[in-house]
Amino acid sequence: METQDECILIPTEVRTYGSTGVEMEALTAASITGLTAYEMLKALSEEWRLDGLRLVAKPGGRSGKYRAEA
Repeated sequence: METQDECILIPTEVRTYGSTGVEMEALTAASITGLTAYEMLKALSEEWRLDGLRLVAKPGGRSGKYRAEA
């Protein structure tokens, strides 16, 4: 996890050798990590929240390459 201002960025990388996409697995890993961080940090404050979960980039696949706009 990486801290930026008042955010925690959770980069997630998933690789496969199969022909299926793994976006859901990457998003699941990021959300579970966020929930784990919330569980540990709630002792400091109840104001923490988990939001902004999104796919930032993928190198290829059936639908092609993808990179989210900044």
